[in-house]
Amino acid sequence: MQKLVFFDLETGGLDPKRHPIIQVAAIAVDAGSLREVETFEQKVSFALEAADHEALSMNSYDEVAWQDAARPSLAASRFSEFLGRHATIERMSKRQTPYYVAQLVGHNAAAFDGPFLKEWFSSLGLFLPASWHVLDTIQRVQWLGVERPDLPPPPALNLPVLRKHYGLSEEGAHDALHDVMATVALYRALRSQTA
Repeated sequence: MQKLVFFDLETGGLDPKRHPIIQVAAIAVDAGSLREVETFEQKVSFALEAADHEALSMNSYDEVAWQDAARPSLAASRFSEFLGRHATIERMSKRQTPYYVAQLVGHNAAAFDGPFLKEWFSSLGLFLPASWHVLDTIQRVQWLGVERPDLPPPPALNLPVLRKHYGLSEEGAHDALHDVMATVALYRALRSQTA
């Protein structure tokens, strides 16, 4: 079964080289039926001085909720294990040995979440078992506009506006798990427009 791994990150700022990832969430789905297979959520511990306080307030940071957060290396290791369980894209090593990686999907992930994730794993010296080519629902919305010019275009491409435009729940923004659930729902709505 081919799978897609929808994911979302909450961060302590906009610069992947300076600001920490504070939460990671993902939902693995069957690529054909879009049925959920497994959900992952992990809060990540970080030094407060490394984060932009405006970003923390926007991203649902709460000191009490982060008391049991995992240190970055453990959080990344857990996420890596999750990705490994849902890795369905075959790749070939330099020694011609096949291995598998996960196909990541996210909202604004090609420009934001993907680079943050790559930098995080690189800084920890860990292999990221995922394709470097992240699929992005923003691009899917744009393609839908080309495929279905008869449909009214959304007024903007951010997730809250798209949730409203496609009649989806607007609750829980800026929590990684809620945002990844919203991204899966958005993808389902977009796919139904082309069925």
